[in-house]
Amino acid sequence: MRPVTTEETGSFLRTVDAAFSQHLTDEELEDYAKVFAPDRDRSLAWFDGGRIVGTAGAASIELTLPAGPGQPFPQIPVAAVGYVGVLPSHRRRGLLTGMMAHQLDDVAARGEAAAILTASEGAIYRRFGYGPATFCQELSLDVTRARLAAEPADAGRMRLIDAEEATKELPALFDRIRRQTPGDINRPAAVWEQLFADREVHRHGFGAAWYAVHETDGRADGFLRYRVKPNWEHGVAKATIRIADFGALTPEVALAQWAYLLAVDLVSVIEWDNVPLDVALPFALVDLRQARMSESHGDFVWVRLLDIPAALSARGYGADGRVVFEVEDRFRPAVAGRYELVVSGGEGTCRRLATGDADVALDVSDLGSAYLGGVRFSTLARAGRVRGPVEALARADAIFVSTPLPWCATGF
Repeated sequence: MRPVTTEETGSFLRTVDAAFSQHLTDEELEDYAKVFAPDRDRSLAWFDGGRIVGTAGAASIELTLPAGPGQPFPQIPVAAVGYVGVLPSHRRRGLLTGMMAHQLDDVAARGEAAAILTASEGAIYRRFGYGPATFCQELSLDVTRARLAAEPADAGRMRLIDAEEATKELPALFDRIRRQTPGDINRPAAVWEQLFADREVHRHGFGAAWYAVHETDGRADGFLRYRVKPNWEHGVAKATIRIADFGALTPEVALAQWAYLLAVDLVSVIEWDNVPLDVALPFALVDLRQARMSESHGDFVWVRLLDIPAALSARGYGADGRVVFEVEDRFRPAVAGRYELVVSGGEGTCRRLATGDADVALDVSDLGSAYLGGVRFSTLARAGRVRGPVEALARADAIFVSTPLPWCATGF
């Protein structure tokens, strides 16, 4: 097991795709090679007879955390884990466990308080201390019947822009928006380059990307990136819009962008597969049933805490109070212990305790789930994952609440 060299990048990326039973085209390999750098992305690979058979990586990224009432949203550096896979021929041999242990040692040594990932399978990562922390749902909006209940209270305007202008406008605007969205992460320049390349293979039958920005007093404060799939049935236009990116600095701007999308001609359906759980759109419609939300909520970002005092002291909180956690960590026993969190004025201070009674007992993966405020301790207790008296669970719920709910716009 060792990092890969620049010359081994192609083999590394092809192994990643092979682990997912996918064939990486030369064009895709070229794109991914622009995003992936062996050193920066902390590559790790298992070799067998000179061939790469297992892969993992971790890039430094900035995660937005919940804020206290009236306070700015803090950000902390974390490790964004990706490129994880083992070839079918080498599974059940401890390769994944070895990479996870080595990787978390490295993350902790770098002083990052947490690692995050998106999981291809829901049963894998709890045993390494990760817990699902942000969720999303899918939206299908019937444009032929959906109407906003009122015109948006908006003094700005929407403007369609071309791809060249989008490369100049969107990255900085997105960065402003993600800094006020708990659970969101920054997008490195290489990621934007891949998005703007707009390869055919990523369109899934839809057309090239369209870009629109919302401006107030000449300054961009919202944006859309979307695709359209034309369709005609018996001479009637029934095109579909698929939203790829939706960002707004204020609720008013968000509603103005929905008004724009509803006004696109020849469209009958709007789809979006990464919708925040607390999206306001259905309640802005005359008939909320025209916004059909998926019945199940998909997990997105998983969180693994490594330095609990640093992580809990970094975020803001919705209520003041004190709670003591008894944390179990079978994969990294040094993390296990008793931790006291004291919150005053929406700001928290956490420290390890040597003695004393705990209010809430839980696994480190469940503390990771609750960390961003998207999962309640009382919910985890009803699932049999967390233990504690009702009063203590209610107090912890109130302290950790996040407004808005955590959500991440970027896959990794």
